[in-house]
Amino acid sequence: MPADVRQCVLVTGATGALGRAVVRGSAQAVVDAVEARFGRVDVLLHLVGGWAGGVPVVDLDPDVLRGMLDQHLWTTLHVTQAAVPGMVERGFGRVLAVTSPFASNPAAKGASYAVAKAAQETLLRTLARETAGTGVTVNLVTVRTIDLRHQRETEPSPKNATWTTPEEIAEAFASLASPAGEAITGARIPLDGRG
Repeated sequence: MPADVRQCVLVTGATGALGRAVVRGSAQAVVDAVEARFGRVDVLLHLVGGWAGGVPVVDLDPDVLRGMLDQHLWTTLHVTQAAVPGMVERGFGRVLAVTSPFASNPAAKGASYAVAKAAQETLLRTLARETAGTGVTVNLVTVRTIDLRHQRETEPSPKNATWTTPEEIAEAFASLASPAGEAITGARIPLDGRG
């Protein structure tokens, strides 16, 4: 895609019960509606979040794990199945998602979240291999905590030293979504490396 062409970005993130139901039932309808109105989806920005945990694995509630998988894995699968075929057909696309360091380095009492994020990462990194050479890239940005109130600057502490601002995340996504990002696929870009 030439650098002077505006991109059509579809932002998704089904973290609530309604969002999960909508993505499960109508991800294709949403993508079809966007393509009908704008002609294409160039960038899929999947911002699913949410955390559940606090219990050891031996006490893990399967329903909590199932909920985390619904939220992180299945929403990602449904929306990529809907958006990526058109990207491949057009020879250009970017699939970008937020992940967590806990996907590869889980904390105690955080198995439900870690398992779900690891599954999401595996799905997307597999998709990156499957779309290699098609003009479609698939990448993840790793964030520990989003510093919505910019506390890292206004109230610095060891606790918030590795937090990432929304602006830093947006800049990383913009770079990966640009034509200059075409050589980067299957990457897990860490934005949690301070401190």
